[in-house]
Amino acid sequence: MIISVRAKASARSKPRVERSSSTLYDVFTNQCAEDGKANADIQRLLSEYFQVPRANVRLKSGSKNKYKIFEIV
Repeated sequence: MIISVRAKASARSKPRVERSSSTLYDVFTNQCAEDGKANADIQRLLSEYFQVPRANVRLKSGSKNKYKIFEIV
C-alpha cells in the first residue's frame, strides 16, 4: 500500500498519526527535522499505527520534504 504523509516535525503536541483522507496522513513527531531523526520517528509511528514491523514501512520519496510517500508492505 502506498500512502502520502504530511510531516509535522518538532510538534509540541503528542506524537500521533491522523488520517486526513483515504491516502493522506498527518504525522506529528517531537523529533527535529535534521539528520533523518524525524523520518525515523515517522516510520516508527506509522509501523505502530498500521501494526506492521518497522522494516515493512519504507520511505519512497520526500526525505527532505514535508510531503512524503511511504510504502507499507
